[in-house]
Amino acid sequence: SGSPCQADWATSGYPSMTMYEADGFKLDLTLGERGVIRSATMLLSDGSTHTLDAERCFENDPRTSATPELAWDSNIPSSWKYSTPNEIEVWWNTADEALGIFVEFVCTRSAGSQRGRLNVQNLVETSTSRKNADGFCQTSSISKTGSVAGA
Repeated sequence: SGSPCQADWATSGYPSMTMYEADGFKLDLTLGERGVIRSATMLLSDGSTHTLDAERCFENDPRTSATPELAWDSNIPSSWKYSTPNEIEVWWNTADEALGIFVEFVCTRSAGSQRGRLNVQNLVETSTSRKNADGFCQTSSISKTGSVAGA
């Protein structure tokens, strides 16, 4: 069903891209249809990994849930905060404080829709002297590893 160009995600898996990586920090995005961000995984410099999922974000909506931190797949640092500026968004302010890297995520969906998506609203790097930074924010290019030859 659908377009013959539509991916079979169960067979191919979802594409991902590294948004930013430096000094033990890494932000990877998992993409769905039309490049919509399905989830974001942050590896912090302390070795902990935390994944925010667009669907779980609304399943654990702070307006209706006593446990909004369950939008993440693991215990999150107590310094990470959320806000709900309107009825269709949940904002998460996160950080790798040891490195001075701050990321602001927005879980959003259309009014009346049950499907959510993520936006990376801001990624702030406070250091101007990282020598080993990589990822889309650093290079302005997306790795095409595993793409079809000639594409």
